[in-house]
Parts: sequence; C-alpha cells; structure tokens
Amino acid sequence: MAWTLHQMAGINRHDASGIVPSVSTPYSPPTRVFGTPYKGYCLNGQVQRANGANPMQPYYFAFVRKSRDGRYLEGFFDYRPRNEQEAAVAALSPDGGRNWIFRDEALALNPYCPADLSDPDNNNVVVNGRITLRV
Repeated sequence: MAWTLHQMAGINRHDASGIVPSVSTPYSPPTRVFGTPYKGYCLNGQVQRANGANPMQPYYFAFVRKSRDGRYLEGFFDYRPRNEQEAAVAALSPDGGRNWIFRDEALALNPYCPADLSDPDNNNVVVNGRITLRV
C-alpha cells in the first residue's frame, strides 16, 4: 500500500499530519497527537510502504464502479500525500465503500524522498544523494 498520513497501525507507525497542534484534526477518530509531515515516509533514501490497516488518506477524487462479478466495489483514486507525491491508485471494497483494500499504484510522479522531513511544503528532495529543488 502507498504511504498514508496518520499510519497508526502496522510496523511503520507515524503521525505525519504536519497540522498545527492547536487545531484538532478532521480524522476519525480525531487526534491531538501531532508530528513531522514526512516522518516515516523515507528510510535510508527509500520511500516506505504502509502496513496494516490505515485510513484512506490521502486518497481523493474516487471513481467507483461494481466489479464484474458484482461482489465488490472497485475504486480508482488520486493519491496525494501532502506536497510529496501524486499517483493513481486502485482499491477494492467488500462492504459498499466503508473499507477499502489497496490493490495497486500507477503513474507515480515523484520517486524521491524529502530533504527536510519537517518541511510541510517539501521544497527540496534528495536525488542521487544530493539535495535538489523540487519542481
């Protein structure tokens, strides 16, 4: 599964909201625990994958249809974790859209890690070991 905000289950737990601590988060359940925007996103220069059950954030603009056998909903989402990445992803739902099972990611635009994990705007990335302005 692609990396998510607020990954509170699995082995790569982190709160990567970057939300100012005085503001309650809109997530379910709401949290007042705040963290570094890209904490856990990269390890040794490699983008990490999500593990365990996670919210469908930052997945947007769903296109949903019934599977051919009618047992599932198939969802196609725009994946945007803050200012770091954008991709198209696919997921299945066995319960009418309440829960989604991540299937695949395609068209990833940015394979690089942020240079400053605390920068919510992610102005720089690491490319071949060098800090480079993100364009």
